[in-house]
Amino acid sequence: MITNEKIECLINVLKNLLHEGIINFPQMGHELSLNAKSIDKRYDFRIIINRVTVRPNNPELKLSLVALYENLRLIAIDIAGSDHRNPEGAINKYHDLQEIVPCPHFHIYDEEFNNLAFPLPSIIDAGEIKDVNDLINVFIKFLEYFSINNLSDYNIQATLN
Repeated sequence: MITNEKIECLINVLKNLLHEGIINFPQMGHELSLNAKSIDKRYDFRIIINRVTVRPNNPELKLSLVALYENLRLIAIDIAGSDHRNPEGAINKYHDLQEIVPCPHFHIYDEEFNNLAFPLPSIIDAGEIKDVNDLINVFIKFLEYFSINNLSDYNIQATLN
């Protein structure tokens, strides 16, 4: 079992992306997996940009960003997905936690409750998401929150056709 203290450590440890060249943000119906490694070389991570599932209410904004460690979903962002219901026990433990969190929202792993959701602006100031190109900015903020150290080494494709 992984503790919340270890989760916090894994999120905050400085990491480098191991991608070659330009990061081409996936088109609708596709996903991209990026590898990262902690600077101290102790931990391997995978970051997934998922644009596979289409939501009829806002299909151009469908996006899930997931950061994994040993297949454990540490953090994630869902844009234009379903609402998330936090467990009652978690609401009793974390008094600022909402029972129902609409999209967009941010997920973080919790040792007791597994997957908790928070309103996106409470974690990452992503501003208003107005069009698909704003998804690039949400992705950049996600990588910054996940302590990616070499983000400035990359050019991220900025147009999503």
